[in-house]
Amino acid sequence: MFLFFKLMPSLCGILCYLLPEAESDYLQLTFRGAIASDATKRIQDFAKEKNAKIAGLEQVDAIAYTKNGAPIKNVYTLSSPITLIFQVPEALVNSNYEYAVISQCGDSISLIKDQDDDPYTVTFAVDKLEHLALVYAPSIK
Repeated sequence: MFLFFKLMPSLCGILCYLLPEAESDYLQLTFRGAIASDATKRIQDFAKEKNAKIAGLEQVDAIAYTKNGAPIKNVYTLSSPITLIFQVPEALVNSNYEYAVISQCGDSISLIKDQDDDPYTVTFAVDKLEHLALVYAPSIK
C-alpha cells in the first residue's frame, strides 16, 4: 500500500495505514514540524555529508490501533517497511535534481533514494519513522 502526502514547509497532518497481518489493525502517522534540536543537527550534518539540501524536516508520531480504535502503542520501528510518497514542493521541482529522504530514528540515520522517476514526487520505503527529511541536490552521494 502507498501513502501520498503533499510536502509543505511543514507536513503537519495525519495519515492512516492499514497493517495487513500485523500486531495491530492500523497505524496512524502524525507529521509535526517541530523536532528536537539534536535530531535536527544530526540530520543537517548527514545531509551536508551527502551534498544535499533539506527541503522539509518532520517529526513522525506513529501509533498502532485496533479495529475498534483503541490505541495499542507508539511505534517508531516497523517489522516491515511501508511505502510513502511525498510531493516535491513546486519551487524545488527540477529535472536536474535528485531527491531522497533521510530517516533518523534513535542512533540510526540513513539515506533512502527516490524509487520513482517522477520529478514531482519522492517515493520511498521506510521502516523507521521518528524523523524524516526530504533532501535534494544535483547529485546525492
